[in-house]
Amino acid sequence: MKTQGKSRLPQPLRRVIDGYRLRWRVVYTHTGLLITLAVLAATVGAAVAADRLLRLTPTLRSLALGVILAACAVCLARWVLWPAVRRMRDRDAAARLGHHFPKVEEDLVSAVELSSDSFDERGVSHGLVQSALNQIATRSRPVDYRAAVPVRPMLKAAGVV
Repeated sequence: MKTQGKSRLPQPLRRVIDGYRLRWRVVYTHTGLLITLAVLAATVGAAVAADRLLRLTPTLRSLALGVILAACAVCLARWVLWPAVRRMRDRDAAARLGHHFPKVEEDLVSAVELSSDSFDERGVSHGLVQSALNQIATRSRPVDYRAAVPVRPMLKAAGVV
């Protein structure tokens, strides 16, 4: 799941950032799928109730089917497909992860910036950069990406369905 180019990010930090990105994608995609199922159930239920109560004509039934399909398509596109295909860069993942762990927020973003291919400052020792990256990896050991992506919204959506 590496982003563009080659990165010199230390392996422990790479695992944390990639793990966060994967968990975010899985949780939000599953939550979106559950929301889509809830919308499908609600719209089908409303259409059946309207048909029973109002004895809809075939034209209105077709219109109700079109509304159901449109609502499901919008939900699938917004809450399932977008999180599934969205590309989250290392810097964005580090910043989001850092919001949940304020003590290492700047360290995570700095590590990603220092390890990027575009960082090639003149006069900066590569040994110094590697030392800084190793120190950041040591300080960010207690970061658990699983705690940064809450599963509660997915459980709530499952409870509604």
